[in-house]
Amino acid sequence: MLVWLSEDGEVLVHLGSCSWVNDPGQVQPPDIVRRPGLKNADFAGQSFDLEQVSRLLDRAELVVVHRATFDIQWFYQLVPERVD
Repeated sequence: MLVWLSEDGEVLVHLGSCSWVNDPGQVQPPDIVRRPGLKNADFAGQSFDLEQVSRLLDRAELVVVHRATFDIQWFYQLVPERVD
């Protein structure tokens, strides 16, 4: 979700959440796909739009991620320049 704040911290406007799916190139084990309720077919042929991700991160002061302990490992591999 993108949120714009005023100088005093009031929410000015917000956009809906952003979500991406990336094909890992292999069938995922049942415990991986069960948690988010996805099927292996949901990943097939999908890829992150890394340019869009970078544009959003360039404007971000805070990033909130659901299941970050799982997803962050992939993020670091895809965009190592963002690791800080």
